[in-house]
Order: sequence, then C-alpha cells, then structure tokens
Amino acid sequence: MEKLTLTLETITPLFLSGNDQNAVEFRAASIRGQLRYWYRALLGGVLTPYYSQQGDLVKEIHEREREIFGTTDRGSRVFVRACEVPPRMVTNFSFDGKFIRYLGYGLENRKAFAPGQKFEIQISLRESLGQLDAIIAATLWASLHLGNFGGRCHRGFGSLALTDQISWGGFAVKRANSFDELIEQLRINFKHMTNIFEKYTNRSYIDPGHLPTFSVICPRFWNLILLRDPHDSWQNALNFIGEALRTFREDRMKGQHIRKTSSGRMFSYYITKDYLAVKNFFRGNPRTPEGTIFGLPHQFQFSSTGEKVMVKGEGNVERRASPLYVRIFRAGQNYYVGVQIFKSRFLPCDLELEDLNKSSNKAIVAAPTYKALDDFISGLENAIELRPWDK
Repeated sequence: MEKLTLTLETITPLFLSGNDQNAVEFRAASIRGQLRYWYRALLGGVLTPYYSQQGDLVKEIHEREREIFGTTDRGSRVFVRACEVPPRMVTNFSFDGKFIRYLGYGLENRKAFAPGQKFEIQISLRESLGQLDAIIAATLWASLHLGNFGGRCHRGFGSLALTDQISWGGFAVKRANSFDELIEQLRINFKHMTNIFEKYTNRSYIDPGHLPTFSVICPRFWNLILLRDPHDSWQNALNFIGEALRTFREDRMKGQHIRKTSSGRMFSYYITKDYLAVKNFFRGNPRTPEGTIFGLPHQFQFSSTGEKVMVKGEGNVERRASPLYVRIFRAGQNYYVGVQIFKSRFLPCDLELEDLNKSSNKAIVAAPTYKALDDFISGLENAIELRPWDK
C-alpha cells in the first residue's frame, strides 16, 4: 500500500475546524489523529491481556507507534493529504429533531460540513514497510468504518462513508445495498483486521480478565451493536438514538415539571434519574450520579432554588469522554444506528461535586459503575452484535 486515494462523503454533519472555530476545515491532521487513536485501540486490545504492568504495556505501544507514525524529532512514515471536493457544502446547526440538538449540545453556534460533502484523502508511505503496510491498511479501515470525525464524534456526528467500491490491503469495501449486506461486509473486514493485528503481535485477542486502563478493542470490554430498524434519513437515525438515550436518562416515574424561560415561554421536562443523588449534595448526603457514566463533565441545575452543581473527576480531571460511541451507517437508501461500547477504567480517581455558587463547597463520591450503560444497551431493540474475534 505505497499510495492510496479515497473519496469520502459525510453521512452526518461534520464539525471540524482549525484554529478558527467559526470556520470549517477538513484537515490532514484530523485523519492522522484518527489513525493514531484506532491504532492504539486495536494494538492495546490485543496486548492488554499479556501485561500485568501498565507501564510496560504503554512502553510497547509507544515504541510500535513511533515506528510507524514518528515522534516530534522523527518524521512519520505515513503521509496524509486531504482536500475538499467541490461544491463546498456548509450548514449551521439548524437540524430538525430536538433529540439531534440533545446529542449535539455545545455545537449550537458552530458551522459544519453538511451531509453529502465530499472529500479526497491520499495515504502514501515513504517506502514499503513490509508487514506494517497491512497494519496501516487495517488501521485506516477501522478509522473510516468504526470512527467519526470532529466535534461530538461520540454522539454520531462526523460519520463518513466511501463513495466508490475499492480494495486495499485485503479490505474490500463497497456501498452496501441492504442491512444484511452491510453486516456481512463488516464481519468479513473485522475478521481480516483482527487477524492482521494478531499476526503483527504474535498474540490473540482474548478477554484480559480486568478493565483496561484506556479504550481498546478486545473481547468482553468492547462491543459493536447495529440496530436493524431502518431510517429514511440521517436526521431520523440520529433523532431515534438521541430520544432513546435521553428517555433512558430521565425519570419518567415522577411526571413532568413545568418551567418558564427568561422570555416567558413555558415548557415541560422530566428530571433525570440522578436528581436526588446530586440534590442530596446540599443536604450533606451526596451519592454517585450513575448517569455520569455517559461522560463528564456534567452540570446539574435546580431551578426552584438556583443551586448549580458541576460533576467532574476529582481534582484536575475535568473531562471523560463517553464510553458510548454512536455511528450512523448507510445501506441502500436507508440509514442505520450503530453503537460501540468501550469499557475501561472510567477515571483514575473518584467523582467531585462542586457547588458553582460557592466553589469551596465540594464533595467526593465514588465513580459510576457501568450498570447504567449496560441497562441502556440491553433496552435497545432489534440489535445485532458483531464480534470480530468469533471463529
């Protein structure tokens, strides 16, 4: 695989910028970042069970990664070029469906490449790398078919698809005409991908027996689930999974509450299942808000009292990406929801609850378990799990 040119098309809006967050820009650096992320996930998944010391595992991953992608003082052996294919299609965050807006929280004032925008990427190698050619091919396939790009990528934004039928490194990709064809193509390429990494490391993908310390693809702690229900647009697909997630996190047993906006408009809403766990912070008896397993930080506001609480990692650990990764797939004229679950150590510390009206008022509680995420996944209907290591 000395040189490969691919044409991609956005399935869902792509919020990708450079230094200017008010502009949209498709950058080679984003492609390189995705390649590194999926390389670590795949390599870490096959190596984790064989290391008892985290430091030794990280050392081997970094050494292998440097060999391919370089360091600050050593150039990468993989070159990436990226460009837009005219016409340029840019959109504001003005999509139908309130649950799309729920998934895209924080993107309201940004612009995005609209669905249907095409890009061209070119991957070339400084020289043939022998066995590493196959590793780069497998990593590229994972980046494009498992990953998303840009802002809120864990919530289904920035899903891309190849526009043409193409083969590289033993991976055959074409636009699927049906859900069953999509599943079969994913299964075949998954298996090829894991075989390549097993040969590369002379290891097998097995259950590590404990939670990995970072997001990896491995048995038991990583899952890919596709929902068989078709949707006639990407909006309906995202709105569907957004509604499912929001409904799950709400406490529907307590009925709706009514609130007035600053403009005088009335609206109704449900409180979250974590309401009492956080409310008790002000009563001196805080509990773990289990819904924070879906990502941090998370702010709670109690309109009746004006109280506000920020939930994050203890100390300087502000953020934790969601272990739930939504991706939209296309087959024929329909769109399908895919969800990945990356289970790893959620935080290196406990949770911290901070009173936003009085920063000195804080409390420490245990980090959430994965039960809420497991319950959400088990409630999804017409779901099919793909397991790339199954014989």
